[in-house]
Amino acid sequence: EPWPELLGALFQASQSDDSGHRETAFRIFAMTPGIIEKQHEDVVLAAFTKGFKDDASSVRLAAMEAFASFFRSINKKSQQKYYALIPDILNILPPIKDS
Repeated sequence: EPWPELLGALFQASQSDDSGHRETAFRIFAMTPGIIEKQHEDVVLAAFTKGFKDDASSVRLAAMEAFASFFRSINKKSQQKYYALIPDILNILPPIKDS
């Protein structure tokens, strides 16, 4: 069932000034990837891109987990639209290794 109000609230939380809100939004996305509706591809790309580059490593990891869950939930043809995010995902790892 689509729930646009929840989806909107989660996208707002993923853009919050509070890193705890951003992390929580991505954790909810990870648990409910089907909530992300097909017609919001540009918003999804922007939210994940920002999440992968977040200052807080906990947010970056939550975004990566949410993306993995979302990516597995969509069909192969739709997955191609998100291939451009793979370098951003891989760039999450070196700073975590260094810290």
